[in-house]
Amino acid sequence: MCKALEELRMEGVLQGRTEGIRATVKTCKRFQINKEAIIETIGKEFSMPEKEVAEYVEKYW
Repeated sequence: MCKALEELRMEGVLQGRTEGIRATVKTCKRFQINKEAIIETIGKEFSMPEKEVAEYVEKYW
């Protein structure tokens, strides 16, 4: 049961991260910040590789 709860928690963490990235991209776009700056900033804030962040940016742009 403990493993199931941990998996459920991790799923929530990933959903939260995805929602945070989506909101950040949309806000930055609204303020006309270029994609490269967004990718760099999100990569640092979420400790993610730029390639992965670029996929999110393209998806939510």
